[in-house]
Amino acid sequence: MDSEQSDAPDCPLPNWLMLIIFDHIDTPSLLSCKQVCRLFNELISAEARFIYKIELLAEGLQDCSNSSLPVDRLALLRKYQAGWKTLSFTQLQSTPYSSHPFLSGPSTEGYRWWFNGGVLFQAVFRENALAFSCIQMPSTIRGIPEKRWDLDITCLTSTAQDWVHDPSQGLLVLVELVPTRGCIVHALDLTTGHRHPLACSQQLVHDPLGQTVRYSVSTHIFGHRIGVLLRDKSSRRLDLLIWDWTTGARELVSKPEYPVILDFAFITEDLLLLTNLVTQRTAQIQVISCAKLKKAFGYAQLKGMDFLLGLQIPPSFHGISEFFIRMDPDLNWNAPHSNTVPFCIAQADRLFMFTLRFIPSQTRDEDEDDEKDDFSLLFVPLSTILKQLKRAGSQNQFKVPWSEWGPSGTRMRGLYSNKAWERTVYGMKYLEIRRSGDFGEEIEILDFNQYTANRDIPASEGDMWHVLEKESLVVLPGTVKDEVITSLPVRKATPYLPLHRRPLTHAVAGEDGILLGSYYEKMWYYMYL
Repeated sequence: MDSEQSDAPDCPLPNWLMLIIFDHIDTPSLLSCKQVCRLFNELISAEARFIYKIELLAEGLQDCSNSSLPVDRLALLRKYQAGWKTLSFTQLQSTPYSSHPFLSGPSTEGYRWWFNGGVLFQAVFRENALAFSCIQMPSTIRGIPEKRWDLDITCLTSTAQDWVHDPSQGLLVLVELVPTRGCIVHALDLTTGHRHPLACSQQLVHDPLGQTVRYSVSTHIFGHRIGVLLRDKSSRRLDLLIWDWTTGARELVSKPEYPVILDFAFITEDLLLLTNLVTQRTAQIQVISCAKLKKAFGYAQLKGMDFLLGLQIPPSFHGISEFFIRMDPDLNWNAPHSNTVPFCIAQADRLFMFTLRFIPSQTRDEDEDDEKDDFSLLFVPLSTILKQLKRAGSQNQFKVPWSEWGPSGTRMRGLYSNKAWERTVYGMKYLEIRRSGDFGEEIEILDFNQYTANRDIPASEGDMWHVLEKESLVVLPGTVKDEVITSLPVRKATPYLPLHRRPLTHAVAGEDGILLGSYYEKMWYYMYL
């Protein structure tokens, strides 16, 4: 056999031809090829472009195909990996809640914040006016500069009920409820506050046929889709709407009476993830297809037979009052065109964080407030949901008992805090502040990236992470009927923070670092790679 040929018994091809073949296969197949024979392993391990692809997969990242060479992008990726492995961020930097004049006083009345796609978005209501202050978090390794800008929205004031943003599209979506007109959705430019250049000319309007002051609003973006869930606070009435914000077409208008939908999120432009109450004591995670629900003029009714997949949740003694979904960034996320980054978070998997709020026990004292309510966080990777969706196949209303998907495919933990709604996830990471006595505060970071958690790599010097091998056991008084045991693999790191004069109240993991906030000091603190 020629020296330029492979020694694989079933593939006597020249090495240069094997390299071309390796260039055209996906990364999981590339990893499989490394295990075929010693020559394949040597060929793949010697090429920077292949190692770059493999390490991207391990970190849950994707290539952004900029003009730099693979060897240069691999070097940046190595720095990025080392930074997260040892948590070697820049020194803690600080910035006030907002530079906008609305926050110049001592009060934070009307202040709300949201972190999405690397942009901290702060909204301020004051004197029937609405303003936003934005900060793009920097990254030295990925070449992202820090950027700050303010927006004054003049098209609406106190009628604004919800807002979300998508930096990858430069899109800001605001939802207002006007008593005489109903629900109005605005697609605005994230940098100017004016109508987005790709937005349709007509307004996106829906009349919920009720008193708009009684509705709560939940809004999500997925590419050209905007989804809005309107829930009447005093009844079970709700409307689920989906628009194409570039054409104005209504893709779905649904007014289900049963089951009670509590929240939703996009998986794809067609598939929606819903949380709902089957009974007051039992909840379910459902997957529905918009295409299958659409009828004439886009109207449809959600019925029990309409969902594709139903994942059952452990029941409670006294009932469930809220069941919210958090996930960031969206599954169609791409790095903004203005950022010529070498790599960004991949679209392959995401961590969904479900927050359950349980109805308090009847024995609780009447003077106790919401801070004593029982909460649980349920962490579910998208891969867990897709695995069960594959099992469902073409069946409708495919129900999966908790015992068949939850114990091995999720992690659950209990909370006793009214700050549960301020907890967020990014990619496959979750971050939380924990008090640590005389040592001040520490950050607990959980990484649910399954490639990393299952990777057999010995701990090196400075490595802050370890794999949680113990199962999680959740037993909360007055909540779940039985002990809930979950065992999804997860890595954990707990670095300490410098002492602060006042406690920190917010903690957010981003793609390039950590963002911390103090409601008491009206300050943000951030560290980045």
